[in-house]
Amino acid sequence: MRVFFLGSDAGSHRSVLNLKFGHSESTMPEKPEISDADQPHKGLKNYAQYAGMGFQMIVIIGLFTFIGYQIDESREASVPLFTAIFSVLGVGIALYQVIKTLTKK
Repeated sequence: MRVFFLGSDAGSHRSVLNLKFGHSESTMPEKPEISDADQPHKGLKNYAQYAGMGFQMIVIIGLFTFIGYQIDESREASVPLFTAIFSVLGVGIALYQVIKTLTKK
């Protein structure tokens, strides 16, 4: 179907717009699929992400263990109960962070 826009003089065909009806085609070109060979930095990005998660786990577990140790030292406890509780709590929080990050994708 052609639609004509009339300018100042009625007989001229200055602008012509072609319209297609009944087609589900998009006018935007599709993005080409990018293979792993075309993405040289993908492995480095994954390595950095997983290394960061490992470092985050170490920091969380170490911080919670240190807090528990300090509580036990201040109480002068013979059994390091708070060290054990806080270290297990730190492991749980660290695992929660890793699972949350991995399921986010």
